[in-house]
Amino acid sequence: GVFEGGSVSGIPVANPDMTGNNSATVYKFTKGNGSPWYSGIFHIFPADIDLTQGTTFSIKFWSPKANVNVRFQLEKEGSDASPNISVDQTVTQANTWVTLTYDFAGIIDTNNAYDKFVIFPDFDDAAQGAGDGSVYYIDDIKQIAGGDGCGENANLTQIY
Repeated sequence: GVFEGGSVSGIPVANPDMTGNNSATVYKFTKGNGSPWYSGIFHIFPADIDLTQGTTFSIKFWSPKANVNVRFQLEKEGSDASPNISVDQTVTQANTWVTLTYDFAGIIDTNNAYDKFVIFPDFDDAAQGAGDGSVYYIDDIKQIAGGDGCGENANLTQIY
């Protein structure tokens, strides 16, 4: 798997909780004890994300803790030409699959190029607490066309 920060891991594993998400395989991310507060998982695409296909993204997320902030950030690998842009969502329930939706409409310049996303579980840039060993699961990372939930950009569907 790929990840940012230290003392973290990300690997495809068998889904530990089929309730609310029947995918056989999901992505496991451990925010290791003492790892940086900004630790996360990223994926770089071979081509830029086609933002004409939608500026809203969704992920299925499972957290062992309630009230955890999860940041979804778009970046251009190796370039500062397009500013990093992010949206935060809060997981309100523990130990259950939830769908988090990240709407970049109105805050993203679609003329900018992005080929990378980063997901930061338990992101807190105010307190900046180190990782505590919590294990998170991520699945069904999707780009939603037109904001209506219909249509998906094939290269963003089912990363894990």
